This record gives sequence, structure tokens and C-alpha cells, in this order.
Amino acid sequence: MREAATIRVLIVSAWDPRSGVLTIYRALARHLRPPGVRFSAFAFDGWGEDTLWTFCDELIDGRETTLAEVLMSGRYDLLQCVDSAYSPPWGIETWVRRARFRGPIVLLGAGGERVLKGPTHATRYVAVSESAAAVLAEDAARPVAAIVSGYDEEVFGPGPAEPADRPLLVWVGRSFDPVKDVDLFLDLVELCPDYAAILVDSVQEPRPEVRVRLDRIGERISHAASLEPEQMAQLYRRAAASGGAIVNTSRSEGFNCSIVEAMACECPAVAPRIPGLVHLEDGATAVKYDRQGGAAAVAAALQRLVDPAFRAALVAEGRRQAESRWTAGGMAEDYLELYREALEAAGASRSPGWLVDPVVRAGWRSALRVRPHWLRLRDWIL
Repeated sequence: MREAATIRVLIVSAWDPRSGVLTIYRALARHLRPPGVRFSAFAFDGWGEDTLWTFCDELIDGRETTLAEVLMSGRYDLLQCVDSAYSPPWGIETWVRRARFRGPIVLLGAGGERVLKGPTHATRYVAVSESAAAVLAEDAARPVAAIVSGYDEEVFGPGPAEPADRPLLVWVGRSFDPVKDVDLFLDLVELCPDYAAILVDSVQEPRPEVRVRLDRIGERISHAASLEPEQMAQLYRRAAASGGAIVNTSRSEGFNCSIVEAMACECPAVAPRIPGLVHLEDGATAVKYDRQGGAAAVAAALQRLVDPAFRAALVAEGRRQAESRWTAGGMAEDYLELYREALEAAGASRSPGWLVDPVVRAGWRSALRVRPHWLRLRDWIL
């Protein structure tokens, strides 16, 4: 029998995430295991062989079973998902209704742009920053809490680094995603021949257009994918020691965990002036630029870091604020309180409909058992 204090959370995702969402949940799993929170995850499009979600007790492949079946199993107390998977085509809310799942739903807003396709119904709404909360509030049925993302302070921090021949620029993101604008970073690298660069991607091989540009730049730039947190920490330290920086070129952000991780490792940040990065103060914790200025504007911001006194002051303040404002420990405490409040709210609002739940679930189980036979018959007829 499991202890009463255990909270079993099922994370529901559209695919196998390699972004900031992974960073958040990985840190939560590490910090919330002692108080009894256990995470499992369901992905509609399945999990890759090289998945980084190894911190979960169970990884469930949505190509092999439906979310309704998983929820009807009774193995989970609370469901958490990102707003991008809540609406069709995945439609988490539809599967929740079919399964008559009565546990709380925590809906997370992680982006800087609206992705929901209409009003949503969840027990609690949470976002990774104040700006992301404002976006989610457009469709939320209740107030949205902002729990700012935190870096894992057990992994990221100052330390020794290998010497480098030239300053190193680090870009972290999804090269296939237009919102991340990897082309602006590549423009910068081409404009600044005295710098080396590394593109840390979420895919093993970038799209052909990006590969052509990487090959054209040559040995000054490298491509890496799916790095573990310890590897990322070492990379940030190497960039810091070389006189380089982490460079963000996004058109939109909800928050950016990579920047905070880098700051904790005393690596300065070059970032655009966009709503999701307003927590970064120009000249105090980062150097900022206007995206309209293109690569020349990014290069001008980067040039400010050449001044040793300015760079040292910015690095020190960036690390101080990272350690005081954006740690995973603080984030985890807020999430634990949110989970407990959601469980209490779901228990207090149970409707009379729960009496017919067993009948409805039995009907869905029967339909799900018949479904494979019906699909085979349909294919044979067609």
C-alpha cells in the first residue's frame, strides 16, 4: 500500500519534449521526490529511443493505448499538461471527459503566444512567467498563477572549464521552429568571424537549409543535440571562460530556462527585447537588443561584453539574481503547494455524476476493445 502523502502526477504531452518543459519537469522530479510526488508521462506521438524523460516512473506510448484507458486505470491522482496539447488535434479535455477522470487538472502555459483554440476547463492554471500567465488568461476559466521557472541549482553553477582558442557563442533551442529564429543566430556567426559557436538543438539533424549554412560557416560552428544537464552546465562554463555568451534569438518566449542556467554558470546572456524576457534587465543581468536591427543589433550588444569591467559586473549580478530568484528549489515548493490545493479543490467539488462513472467507463472500455476489430474491418472493406 502506498503512503497517503504520495501524489501521483501524470504529465500529458503531444510528443517527446526536448525544450524548457523538459527542464521544468526534470527539476520538479528531483526536488519533489522526497515529499512524495512521483511523475509518469504520456505522449500521444510516443517516446524516442533516446528520450531524456528517464526521471519518470512510467513512460506511456500514446500510439499503443489511449489516454482514456490510462486515466481509467486509477493509477494517477493528478493530471498536468501544457497548453499546446490541450486543444485539438490532441484534445486532452475530450479524453478526460470520456474517462470520467475526477482528479484535478493542472494546465501549464509555457509559451509567449496563444495556442489554445477556445475556453478551457482545468482545476488550476499556472504559467512559467507573468507574461505567459497573461497569454493563458485569455482562455482560462480561473485565475492563472505565475510560478517562474527555475534552474537546477544542484547542476548549474560556476566551475572549471577547458581553455578555448576564441570566444564561444551558445544557442539553445529547436532549429526547426520559426519562433526560435535560428537563422538570426547563424547570421550573427557569419557576421562575427572571430567567434566560435555551438548550436544545441532538439533534433539530431537540422533541416537541410540549416545544415547548408552550418557547412558554409565551417569548423567555427558545431551542432549538438539532446545534451544532458551536466553537459549543458559544462558548455556554459566553457563559453563563460572563453569570453563568449549565450545568445537568444527568439521572436517569442514564455520564459527561457537556458538563459537562467547560463547565468548561474557565470555565462552572460545576449537577449532580445520581447515580453517573455522582461525579467532580464539590460546592462544589469543581460545585454539586450532590438530584433528589428537583425544580426548587426545582436553583434552590437555582444560587443558590449568586450569591456572587462562591464562584463564582470553583469556576470556577478546575473548570477546573484539567478540564485535568489530562479532556483528549482523555490519553484518546486510553489508547485507542491499548487498540487495540494488542486487535489483539495477537486475533492471538494465532486458532482453527483460520479455515481454513474463506473457505467460510463465500462461502456468506453467495451468500445475501446472493439475498436481495433472495427478498424481492421473498415480497412478490409475499403
